[in-house]
Amino acid sequence: MGDTTTFAYDSLGNQFRRQDARGYQTYYAGGKIKEIDALGKQQS
Repeated sequence: MGDTTTFAYDSLGNQFRRQDARGYQTYYAGGKIKEIDALGKQQS
């Protein structure tokens, strides 16, 4: 597939996953998922 997902860690050591296809960013922090859309609004 054309999945361009990458993994990295923020300054607090939380792993996050950027979903470039949608322009959304999904953060995995402390077992919780936070999804941020292309405008920077938190979706979940």
